[in-house]
Amino acid sequence: MEKRSYYVLVREVHVAVHEVEAETEAEAKALVRAGESRFQRLEYSHTLDASTWTVEEKTGGS
Repeated sequence: MEKRSYYVLVREVHVAVHEVEAETEAEAKALVRAGESRFQRLEYSHTLDASTWTVEEKTGGS
């Protein structure tokens, strides 16, 4: 049987870290929701179960 190429789309959860200046935690959350924050980085959290993954056969190209 001939082998084919596939893309496996693995579902992962990441945490976006934002920086804000606020007087309370509630205000800090509100500022991030309003887009009034400075994005700092994205941190890996965990990979979802393989049953949530998608597989697509690679077509054309190299």
